[in-house]
Amino acid sequence: MSVMILEIDDPTQIAAIQKAVAQILPPASIKVFQELQPDAPSAAANPLDELAAKIAVAVRPNARQSMRQEALRAALGGWDTFWDQKGTPDPALRNAFGAISKAMRVVFPHDASPIDRIVVRRKRFDKDGTYLGTSYHQTQLGLRVRDILKVEGSI
Repeated sequence: MSVMILEIDDPTQIAAIQKAVAQILPPASIKVFQELQPDAPSAAANPLDELAAKIAVAVRPNARQSMRQEALRAALGGWDTFWDQKGTPDPALRNAFGAISKAMRVVFPHDASPIDRIVVRRKRFDKDGTYLGTSYHQTQLGLRVRDILKVEGSI
């Protein structure tokens, strides 16, 4: 058995070619296949992208939430309280982090600290045990949330 493949650009010619080939071969041996077009990748093909979009909606700061905007920039931009605040505590920033975590409860209702899904907090101590501050490092989900918020102009 031999196989012949014809590439036909004009679909109207298929019937005429089938009719011509049917004079030589039995109709059961003629098979017509159409090329499958690959699906265009959707914007939310990755489950992390869908989750990041939900988080971005939940934490997006409005015009009156300047501290939330500052806290999002800090958390999603790699903040270090020792270097960036010179070791001075900032209760307003701490409260803004709490508000972000509370807003994320819409997406993660059972997490004790939902903000840990987008940033990893590392407390640093000196050799003698003196607290040196906390550094914030983005997770993969946090990077996606940051990108969404930057594109929107929210941070």
